[in-house]
Amino acid sequence: MKSIWLFLISSLAVVYSALSQELHTIHLNDQENWSVRGKAYVYTTAKYLKPEEVFEQVYKHKAQIITNTYLGRGYEPKSCWLYLRLKNNASERTVVFTFDSPDLHYFEVFRKSAKLIDTLALTGDARPFVSRPLSVNYFAIPIKLQPFEETEILVLIDKRYEYVGGYIGLTSPDRFYKNTKYAFGAFMYILGILCIIIIFNFFLWLSLRDSVHLLFMAEVASVGFLICTVLGYDFQYLWPNLTYRSSIISTIASGFWGGLTIFLYRKAYGISKENSHYISFVTGIGWLTIACACAALLIALLADFPLPSYIIIYGLRCWEVLLLIQLLIFVGATIEQIRKRNKVAILFAVAKGSVVIGVLLSMFCRFGLLTTGNFNNGWIIFSVLLEQVILSFGMTIRYNQFQQQNIALQLNLAKARVEAANRVLEAQEVERRRLASDLHNDIGTSLVALRGMLDNHGEASTWLDKIITDVRLVSHNLMPADLKDLGLVDAVGELTRRMEEVSGISFLFIQAGIYRALDPTMELNLYRIIQELTTNVTKHSLASEAVIQLVYHEDVLNVTVEDNGKGFPGNYQLRSEGIGLKSINSHIKDMGGELIVDTGTKGTTIYFNIPYNYMMPDGDSF
Repeated sequence: MKSIWLFLISSLAVVYSALSQELHTIHLNDQENWSVRGKAYVYTTAKYLKPEEVFEQVYKHKAQIITNTYLGRGYEPKSCWLYLRLKNNASERTVVFTFDSPDLHYFEVFRKSAKLIDTLALTGDARPFVSRPLSVNYFAIPIKLQPFEETEILVLIDKRYEYVGGYIGLTSPDRFYKNTKYAFGAFMYILGILCIIIIFNFFLWLSLRDSVHLLFMAEVASVGFLICTVLGYDFQYLWPNLTYRSSIISTIASGFWGGLTIFLYRKAYGISKENSHYISFVTGIGWLTIACACAALLIALLADFPLPSYIIIYGLRCWEVLLLIQLLIFVGATIEQIRKRNKVAILFAVAKGSVVIGVLLSMFCRFGLLTTGNFNNGWIIFSVLLEQVILSFGMTIRYNQFQQQNIALQLNLAKARVEAANRVLEAQEVERRRLASDLHNDIGTSLVALRGMLDNHGEASTWLDKIITDVRLVSHNLMPADLKDLGLVDAVGELTRRMEEVSGISFLFIQAGIYRALDPTMELNLYRIIQELTTNVTKHSLASEAVIQLVYHEDVLNVTVEDNGKGFPGNYQLRSEGIGLKSINSHIKDMGGELIVDTGTKGTTIYFNIPYNYMMPDGDSF
């Protein structure tokens, strides 16, 4: 009998020892962080149990020990309960229990001390944000312990049929606030980068007026909103009273981001019906994604209750299929554009590839295939941010290419305009020579013959001499000396000599500096401008003296026409009527110069500079 009692006692001792060893205690010493690895437990149930019922299940060893600081339950169809046993080994202290998932429907914390169960927190996105004990974007519960006190903590984590996962932490208040400050600083830093990208592309859009930059700005803004919802800052700062909406709003953000990304890629690739077989698929999947996001937005505005499980399950599956279709279409369109040697497609493929890798790593973490601690939820954020940086680099390259193409187009256009202007000038000169020949050979000869018949008629003979002189002047003006043989200087000298003969005005021609032959077209234009200005002097100035100067400087040719006449009327402006300086000014601008007029009662000075290396972009020539 004695041996039987000994056997029973020893068996009970072994069982008690085995059972007691399974529920570990976290000892709180003087430090900032306490590890819960191997010392916390998780219990799942499909039933809605009371805290005391869960404590009983834990005592019966129905809970599983957590071997990692990251609790990843995947798309959990059950409620999860976390169990921790704490013992304070020093003076009175407060510790902060954290779970960094931002969008759980129910997060309830209970404490058991001396067989009494107290409620520490009833929060979650099923309740307003103000229900959280500490105002942070995730869940943080302060726990106060007396000296050498031992207590048990039970935490309900409920978000059925949606993803449940987060990093479990146990820290001092000082370390908690430091971590919160650093996390918020990192979030603001990310938003700052995105804002810089938006501002940069806004100026690119102002420069180019290319709608691709507007699309990119909208896509970057959607990325910022997506990161805000993934981290839970939207519920904290934007709509703290909208319950049950965190997951739906995240879906909305990802939908708008996905749709805008599709349209951005289509615009950046230059995809059209003429150059791609994927245009219909790209457009269709883009609008379908936007439509799904709008539907989710409607649900978010109307639903203030948990969605039925079948809607959540089928909605998640449809969303996953839609993302897969987007990926396949993107891969197909990218391969097509790369084969066509579209350089933009290569860079965009690298950008989207970073997101694909980030999504895959995040999915591996969610399904337990990969564990990376508290960075599990950061893979998508990091990859999306990397995508935006790469796309910004790509937009800069695209902008430079566009500018180079635009410059090349402008040069070609300028060249074509110069060639057209030269052809017009040649046609004008041919017509002037024909008119000059007709005047000199036909009309001039006839007038000379008529003069011989009127030798005895003094007054008629005088008028006829004047007509013959005017005809010769017009003929010479229409057909100047050959600029190719004489050059601009000698041609202008010959012009001033003729003007002095027919007008009675004393013309002085001055040439200074080292003569430099210009483009024949430019020299002909300069000759016609000087001819028009000297004609104005003879017709309108009432001057007795005039000076024409050609000064060849190192980079420019300076032209000055000066007289001592009556000047122009008050409020002088370059206008088409009268002396016609408006047309002259236009031609001078075409050659890169600027006409300056200084006039008064003592005379008029007109001068301008013509750069040697300037090409006329457009406009008629004289």
